[in-house]
Amino acid sequence: TGGIVYFPVGIYQIESEITITDDATRVPDRSTNFSITILGEDWDSTRISVDPTLGANINAIFDFQNTSQTANYFRISNIHLDGNSKSDYGIYATDLTNSQIDRVAIRDNDVAGIFDGGHSAFNINILECFITTNTGKGIWISTAANNVNIINTLFSSNAGIGLHIGDGKSQKIMGCDFEQNT
Repeated sequence: TGGIVYFPVGIYQIESEITITDDATRVPDRSTNFSITILGEDWDSTRISVDPTLGANINAIFDFQNTSQTANYFRISNIHLDGNSKSDYGIYATDLTNSQIDRVAIRDNDVAGIFDGGHSAFNINILECFITTNTGKGIWISTAANNVNIINTLFSSNAGIGLHIGDGKSQKIMGCDFEQNT
């Protein structure tokens, strides 16, 4: 039920989604303000990679879609998520709330690097990330997005739009670079 999940230096090959359950996304730890933190050493040396020999795609590397609550109070930091063109999404969530994704490289997913398909996204920080070579969109927040901050993030060579955010208010996009997205 929450805490820090630490991935030391290494390549972690997966064959199915890493699913985050309801119990892990409810009440934040007072010391970190997050109920669960997924933490790597750094994005150059800690990589979660989908097995490139899989016959069919997995839905997502990190999958929050099976939670009945929102994807609430989580943080992913200092890690590289490589879909190897065998994952639809790097991070799939419903109603991202009070969460942070920082210093994360997300690449080679078929639909989007990060996707929120719920009813609303609120109080999200995406900081210093590298979103690249996804076959679809880089980041796709399809719903009302309020207080979303995307800062110092590179969107590069995504085959779809680099960044798609639904309606909402208080969205801050600052210091980001967009290169060769179509």
